[in-house]
Amino acid sequence: MYRDESQLIQIIVEAALSKLNRTHLDEAKNPVGLEARVKDLDLLRNVGSDDDAQVIGIYGIGGVENLKVGTTDRGINIMKERLGNKRILLVLDDVDHFEQLDKLARTPDWFGSGSRIIVTTRNKHFLTFYGAHKTYEVEGPDCHDALELLSLNAFKENKPIEDYYELSERIVRYTDGLPLALVVLGSYLCRRSKPAWESAVDNLESKPNKQVYEALKISFDALEDNVKTIFLDIACFLVGDDKDHVIKVLGSSFKFSPIDGFEVLLDMSLITIESDKVRMHQLLQEVGWEIVRQESLEVGKRSRLWFPEDVFYVLLENLGTNAIEGIKLDLPEPKTLCLSAKAFENMKRLRLLIFRNVVISTAVEYLPTELKYIDWSGYQFPTLPFNLGPKQLVILNMPHSHIHQLGEGFKNFENLKFVNLSFSKFFTKIPDMSTVPKLESLCLEYSTLT
Repeated sequence: MYRDESQLIQIIVEAALSKLNRTHLDEAKNPVGLEARVKDLDLLRNVGSDDDAQVIGIYGIGGVENLKVGTTDRGINIMKERLGNKRILLVLDDVDHFEQLDKLARTPDWFGSGSRIIVTTRNKHFLTFYGAHKTYEVEGPDCHDALELLSLNAFKENKPIEDYYELSERIVRYTDGLPLALVVLGSYLCRRSKPAWESAVDNLESKPNKQVYEALKISFDALEDNVKTIFLDIACFLVGDDKDHVIKVLGSSFKFSPIDGFEVLLDMSLITIESDKVRMHQLLQEVGWEIVRQESLEVGKRSRLWFPEDVFYVLLENLGTNAIEGIKLDLPEPKTLCLSAKAFENMKRLRLLIFRNVVISTAVEYLPTELKYIDWSGYQFPTLPFNLGPKQLVILNMPHSHIHQLGEGFKNFENLKFVNLSFSKFFTKIPDMSTVPKLESLCLEYSTLT
């Protein structure tokens, strides 16, 4: 099949961008922001030349809906057009397995000079593996374009109608400009009353839209089990923390190195690094939260607790179970948590404990031996309830604590690497560190030692 090359490239690029922007090809009749991205790609420049075959890679947060641009092979969408002579335009859409590329387009040398192979994928690493000559990351629209995309689907106009502007802006903020969510929510709210809008927007903050959730969860489902664990830990506990700190915490938590899995999440745009901080799109974070919520209807039987009301409820009612692997209670100001002395006794698999601005009502008598990371600033009791025998703790971060000494229970910490008891003004005695062979850092700055 022969077509005008410029027209053909335009169709392919818009289709690919629509895919990665998570709008269905049918929905691209409102291609907000696509024109600028087509110009950015500048694919037309070399199409007519007789140089070597070129691979153009387009990547971004996982695509989820089929473009239906041609035949499929093992879930991959294919579009193939002849550009004249021996040149081929081949589009491989939604590639997520190395063997797919190997089978369909092993190397660019398979194709004639001047051919173009366009690969869209959720995973940037596939483009490196295949040797893409050019890559392009599809980013979300700016606030203005996002509001226009929502309005086109909700009101069939370029901007919100009167009295709906503030609600529309709330949706744009909630979605962080994610096109799929804007299209889905805009279509759902189309021609609905203002009270229905208000109710829907309020509900979004407690539970994600089902269609958006299921679409974005596809990227999570494609991960290996170890990487899924890393994703959930970041989503529930570590978003916004320094990159080095996140890798250190993850490294302390598992028997495997997290660096490879961390890089997979970066390659798949499931996390980003901004100003050396680990970030995650708000809707992807909510996907992680919802995955944990769906583990059990009973809060105490879920793997991770991070929502303050859930943490207070489980610890107050002593409902902790062996399922809990991590707890984070990060409060904006100090608040008292009423709990029993044996609140952690049934949490044998607890490996992460993060308490900030938490004042406990009574001294804890038991901490699980599987704990690998403790971040508890301002702990207000003189001792920690470490039992005798080997323990798994790697990081103990307890600045501004009231600890006097670590006691006999501090022995046999064979994996402990980092201890921070800075600004602990009552700390008076350094324990025998000969039983802590892996210790790399001991910070006692501004503590009172005798």
